[in-house]
Amino acid sequence: MLRVIPKFKGFRAWASMLLPQSQICNDNISGILQPAPPTIDTSDFVKEMQPLPLPVMRQQQLATKWTTGDYLTGDPQRVEVMVPKEINLHRWRVMDRLDHNRDRRRGNTHAVIVTGAQAITGYPFRQKSEFLYLCDCLLPGVVLLVMRNRQLEVRTILFQPLEKEEIDPALAELACQRFNVDEVLSLLSLKKTLQQRLQYVTAKLWYTQDNSPVSDVIREVAEQLKLPIDCPRHLMQHVRSFKTKRELLAIRRANSIAAQSLQELMAEHEAQHDERQLGLIFANKCRQRYAHQPMPYEPRLVPGIGSIWLMDASCQYAGYYGGLARYWSICGRFKPPQKMLYNMLVEMRSKLCFLIRTSNSVVRTPRELHAAYLILLAEHLQELRVLPTNLIRRSDLLKAVARFNCFSTLVRHVGLDFGDSSDQLLNYHLMPGNVISLQLSIYIPNDCLQAYPEFRGVLSILNDCIHINDGRELELLTGECVSKSRDVEELRYSKKRPISKSLVN
Repeated sequence: MLRVIPKFKGFRAWASMLLPQSQICNDNISGILQPAPPTIDTSDFVKEMQPLPLPVMRQQQLATKWTTGDYLTGDPQRVEVMVPKEINLHRWRVMDRLDHNRDRRRGNTHAVIVTGAQAITGYPFRQKSEFLYLCDCLLPGVVLLVMRNRQLEVRTILFQPLEKEEIDPALAELACQRFNVDEVLSLLSLKKTLQQRLQYVTAKLWYTQDNSPVSDVIREVAEQLKLPIDCPRHLMQHVRSFKTKRELLAIRRANSIAAQSLQELMAEHEAQHDERQLGLIFANKCRQRYAHQPMPYEPRLVPGIGSIWLMDASCQYAGYYGGLARYWSICGRFKPPQKMLYNMLVEMRSKLCFLIRTSNSVVRTPRELHAAYLILLAEHLQELRVLPTNLIRRSDLLKAVARFNCFSTLVRHVGLDFGDSSDQLLNYHLMPGNVISLQLSIYIPNDCLQAYPEFRGVLSILNDCIHINDGRELELLTGECVSKSRDVEELRYSKKRPISKSLVN
């Protein structure tokens, strides 16, 4: 038997220089290897890897804001308005108002179609207020159908913009619960659904027409079924102008957040802060108080003459508006012309509130209140010799004083949105339950040669939200932010900050 003996003893070392270490077999390799992990039971593995149902996955998407209640997460004192009972009350009030309109026949089956807002790339999405009032849904491009039959039964169908006509039953059931509607269908089935639901009934169709594809479908169905289309916008605005108790809670909270945030900003405003910084500071203060974005409108700041700043700001809580406008000096003290004009606005606000409170007042509508405001403004401007005193005719007086006012409308109804004031709504009487915004301003143009030189170019502004309660008493919802000139000066001067000479002179 032959034995093979290596020619030199360093064979193992020489081999280690040519082969990778992982390929060298040695006597200790068995100690390096570890036993295999225990085998996972197949049933447990499948259970762990089984995909979740689609409705459950949709429910777990926390980043998506489906309803206004999703913005209130984390608020220890949350005030949620859009609960099912409240939404049903809104729908009933709207349908009852349309049914009992004096110009319409009673007993018809009323169908209201409301479209949601469309998403615009690069801009924050904000749902239409008239849609949000009837359905708490923050999805873009949706359409709501609300029907009320002769038995006073209200049925609702929500149409979502989907790529296919059929919708998953599980998703439809989840959406019905989330948005408090009876059915959820694809927007592609809108035409067929309207034809089926309105074909054999005496229907009255309410819809605000525009140039969208949805309007084309609705007009085509109305022509086929020979149904008239009426615009419900100003009637719906009139219904929305009367706030419920739950709505008032959210409106009070929204205005309290805006007032507290602006007062803190007025106290902390430094000379080096510019418009963008002030807007970001205000938004952050509102967010810390659980107001949610986007704001109804971005803060509007105007640096006035003589280190004066004007700010018109707003926020929203639970979908409801809160806002105000204030006027302050960086150096802490107003100059005499600035203080005089600002005190004029505060005085006029008190007189206008008295006119609203008085039950037998000649001022009953927002349009009449605006005329009364212009008359008061004209009287003050005549005392300053800005306006001539020989204007006898009221039309001439109102035309002349309009030049010194920044807003075309004094009163705006506020709630889910700012500016729900159509021409028809301005002619309705101010009633208990209304929440209005009073926008007062005085501006003396630079080219106004009748005014004293120190008054030229001075702009002053004051804006507050007011609730008219059941006893016609007024509740100043933005009262947590100081408005009188001496209080504003005390707020600014209490900081005891060093004042630059350039700001004083």
